[in-house]
Amino acid sequence: MIYLVLSFHWTHEVSKNIVHVTVSGLFATWYFVPAEELPHNPTLRAFRNATTYSLGSICFGSLLISIVKTLRDVIRYLRGEEGDNCAKRCLDCCLSCLGWVIDYFNSYTLTQCAIYGKSFCQAARATAALFKNTGIEIMVNDSIITSLMFMGSICVGLLGGLIGGFVAMGSGEDWAVNATVAAVSGYVICALTTEVVESGISAIFVCYAEHPEQLQKIHPHLYHKITEKYPAKPPQSHA
Repeated sequence: MIYLVLSFHWTHEVSKNIVHVTVSGLFATWYFVPAEELPHNPTLRAFRNATTYSLGSICFGSLLISIVKTLRDVIRYLRGEEGDNCAKRCLDCCLSCLGWVIDYFNSYTLTQCAIYGKSFCQAARATAALFKNTGIEIMVNDSIITSLMFMGSICVGLLGGLIGGFVAMGSGEDWAVNATVAAVSGYVICALTTEVVESGISAIFVCYAEHPEQLQKIHPHLYHKITEKYPAKPPQSHA
């Protein structure tokens, strides 16, 4: 059973991270390549890179978080079957925190893989250097983006629920069931869409943090708008 749970988490994480690396690679192409020099079908090219050159890094990073999630599921199962105690609750909390840290670190590590084609270990060292150089700014960046995306998904879900409820009332059907289904569907669809947006923003943040001069050269108008609120720092060297 443990192997099945691990396989489920691993498959889910690999699929999610393939999308993440594809989107990050696509945004990196936009960032570094002038419009007149963009390759044909850059989305397909980014997907091909994600499923070939970066696939090993994706699988390795996905395995790390999948192991933690599987251990957490085992602890929660034991809490329900064998009774709860302080040690199990603490272990569950520690695994949840560790999972969040690994998942957060993985997202930027795989962004490095997508942008520069690095191995997972090289990308991890570069990500650690990025965190050290940017400090709290990267956390603020993610906090604001995540909050906005979450609120947007909630609003879409509520709007979908209202529309579904009114339509059901007009046709004489059970409005509560239809409103719930519409609300959940709207939230899930919007949340999946915002995952793509978050991946793209993370890629642009990494590119800008390390190579602001490229944005100034290729997208000067956007560069000046950003530097009004977020002054560029000298690019940092990394392995």
